[in-house]
Formats: sequence, C-alpha cells, structure tokens
Amino acid sequence: EPKFLPGLWSVGGGLASNNVAFKPFIVDPLLVDSRGFQFVEPGIVWATSHGKGFVNLYNVTFASRGILRAVQIPSPGSSSGGKPAAIVINDHTSSFKLSNNSPAEILIGSTDGIISGWNDGAGTAALVIKNNSTHAVYTGLATGQHNGRSFLYAANFRSGKIEVYDHNFNQVHSKKFIDPL
Repeated sequence: EPKFLPGLWSVGGGLASNNVAFKPFIVDPLLVDSRGFQFVEPGIVWATSHGKGFVNLYNVTFASRGILRAVQIPSPGSSSGGKPAAIVINDHTSSFKLSNNSPAEILIGSTDGIISGWNDGAGTAALVIKNNSTHAVYTGLATGQHNGRSFLYAANFRSGKIEVYDHNFNQVHSKKFIDPL
C-alpha cells in the first residue's frame, strides 16, 4: 500500500498523471501542469490542469478510482482555454452565487486573470465571475468569514497583493488582507 505525501504524489507513483511511465493511480490525459488541488473529502480531490485548461474531479480511493468530472475553464476571450492555478471549495452554501443563480461549489483562479466558478448547473464549463486579465495573475484562493459575512481572498501575483471580494464578488477595498506573520 503506497504512503501518501503532501501534494498529488505518492511513494511509488503519482495519484494522477497524464504519463503512464510515472505509474500513477489514475492516468488522465487532461492533467498537465497541475498547480493546485483541493480535497472535497478523503479520496475525492479537485485538481487544476494549467496546461489543458481544465479542473478535474478524481476519486482516488483504493476501493474505487477514476475521473468523476472534467470542467473547462474560461480564458479572457473564450469559454475554454483558461489557465487554472488555484482552486477552493465553497463551504459557504448561501454565498458566491454564479450567473445561474446557484452558489459555486468551487471557485477557480487562473494565471490569465480570470476568477471563475462552477456548480452542477453550469454543466461542463466554469462560469466567468471576474475578468481581470489586464491586471491580474491569480495563483491562490481562499474563502473566509468575518462577522458572519463571507469573503473570497485572491492572491494576485502581478500586483503582489491579496484582493478581497464579498459574497457577491464585489471587490472590498475597505477590508485589507493583513498577513499575520
């Protein structure tokens, strides 16, 4: 039985790879240059595929394994071809509603400046939330709450700052992110 290390890799081979030579648990041709992942529950993981423009949901349990879903990520000018780098599960079920009027299940940040979201109603493609392609490179996302209100924190590598958005995806300039370290 392999011992799992942090990340998508394990002793003796990866959990998921597009290359069978790595002896992965799951072979997925859509998984290229994964930059972020998020466990939904033990054995169920979302992973970004920066090189192919997808986020993929995997079952990586020993009893059952496989690709559960592949979601296309939008680019600045298209509904596909995005460069996902960051992903976060939306645990705030009444916040972060998408254009289909349902809350996002996942939120995705891309190096091409797009923040998108996905839920079952979106089908096989994530929906654009913010197109900040002229001034953003998103490399990390997190959600949090303060005084009962939900916020999305987006690491913008280009500006070197954390952008803060409220539950309706309005940028909040009065609530600055402060690194406690």
